Amino acid sequence: MPKHLRVQRGSSAGAIFPLRPGGNLIGRNASCAIVLPDDKVSSRHARLEVDAAGCVLTDLESTNGTLLNDSPLTAPARLRPGDAIQLGGTVLVYAEGEMVAERPTSSIRIVVEDDESRPQRPVAWSPEETTQILPPTALGLEAEELRRLYAILSALYRVTGLVSRSTTLDELLASVLEVLFDIVPADRGSVLFAEGPNGTLQPRAARCRSAKESTIQVSRTIVRDVTGSGRGVLTRDATEDERYRGGESIQLQGIRSALCVPIRTPRELFGVIYLDTRSLDRQFTERDLELLSAIGSEVGLAVENFRLIQQSLQAERLAAIGQAVAGLSHYIKNIVQSMESARYLIRTAIADGDRSGLEEAWAALERNTDLISELVLNMLSYSRRTRPQFDIGSPNTVARQVVELVAPRANERGTTFDVELDPAMPTMLLDAGAIHCSLLNLLTNAIDAAERGTVRVASRWDPDGRRYELSVSDNGPGIPPELHETIFHAFFTTKGSKGSGLGLAVTRKLVEELGGRVTLDSAPGRGATFTLSLPARFEEAPAKPEAEGVMRNP
Repeated sequence: MPKHLRVQRGSSAGAIFPLRPGGNLIGRNASCAIVLPDDKVSSRHARLEVDAAGCVLTDLESTNGTLLNDSPLTAPARLRPGDAIQLGGTVLVYAEGEMVAERPTSSIRIVVEDDESRPQRPVAWSPEETTQILPPTALGLEAEELRRLYAILSALYRVTGLVSRSTTLDELLASVLEVLFDIVPADRGSVLFAEGPNGTLQPRAARCRSAKESTIQVSRTIVRDVTGSGRGVLTRDATEDERYRGGESIQLQGIRSALCVPIRTPRELFGVIYLDTRSLDRQFTERDLELLSAIGSEVGLAVENFRLIQQSLQAERLAAIGQAVAGLSHYIKNIVQSMESARYLIRTAIADGDRSGLEEAWAALERNTDLISELVLNMLSYSRRTRPQFDIGSPNTVARQVVELVAPRANERGTTFDVELDPAMPTMLLDAGAIHCSLLNLLTNAIDAAERGTVRVASRWDPDGRRYELSVSDNGPGIPPELHETIFHAFFTTKGSKGSGLGLAVTRKLVEELGGRVTLDSAPGRGATFTLSLPARFEEAPAKPEAEGVMRNP
């Protein structure tokens, strides 16, 4: 009959080592038949002698010793199926018969079976206060108890690490099951959460050792006991436990041992962790129940934190939406009022035959129409994520087009342009639409800031870094340092009712989506310079620069 060891706990949990006739060395050394990556295991820790009668275990004077069924091994001992061997932090179970490969199942269906039971005295319940499972001092404790407390601390430390690293609740629950399979002899595990107004338990995570497992049937009987009492429950052989003899899912699956503990805080119960096994040599103990209950409380605190964070984020979103709606409403109201005034003036000018008044009012109507169009485009650009549309072109060409587009607005305000485009700028692959929108926002702001002043537009090619820059400078009042980051926030504006607060937010978003960055150099009283720095993209070698030089005051 084949013989093998199954790793029940440790970094290699789930692994199976077949035992060959004769000597089988166990240790960290690569020459051993069974290599355990455990720093508390000696290089040559123990030996298993396999013969026709069975298997004999001998400790090879290892540093930390060997435990057989939780007792120190002081002399060679013949093993029986189900015996647990502990070397350092690794626990192996001896078994005879055919091996079944184990690995976590990636896609598992969880079925909560309706069943009935006759309530009897529990086999074991978790302690009332699972957060008090560790004594205040280690003085006077026996070595075995210290090892047990060390295992509890190690497990809790791992779970605490998961809590700090996990970004979503589902990720946390799946990782917790992975840790549990390392430290308790579970064959199948699932996490059920109370969902909806009625608190119906729904599956959120599942794990099986065997790849052959695809369905987990959870006993509603056991789950009902736990959610009703708020305490964990253990049964070492559910098929013989009086409490669950009427449970159909237990009978059908032949569950030999089951653990179920609440995921809770002192204020709320969120769900349960359910583990079971059908193996005679993989039975849960009261220590497992104690440890799992502590982990359930730890996960409960994590769930509460996740929910508090989500509530905080939701409150921030609602506040941001309220702020955005208020700002946009005020901005749009001012535009509409200007359009109403223009409409009234147009009607009056037509009635009076005043052609010059009509042209003036019509120009005001067009300006406000442009503002509405600009607002809508910025809102679309900010709210949606689109793939860059690259085509052959030159940043200089885009800059010149934007300057020509805003020139009428600059003339109205008495603003002049100083445009210096780098003649070494090559043609390249670029998203002309994104760059055009970004420059348009910067130039519009600069014209407003430098009324009757000068706006400088420049480009620079960096052949070594294969980057290009486009900058817009004004000689306006400048921006104080404390606002250098805030002005890029959506719906923040220094223009009062004259601005939507979207221009710079859209500009940063578009540039960063192209792999670039936006920088600001400004101080009160000395104007502001916004610079777009972007990576150049080429199909092959950089193309030759356009035949263009310095362009001034279009």
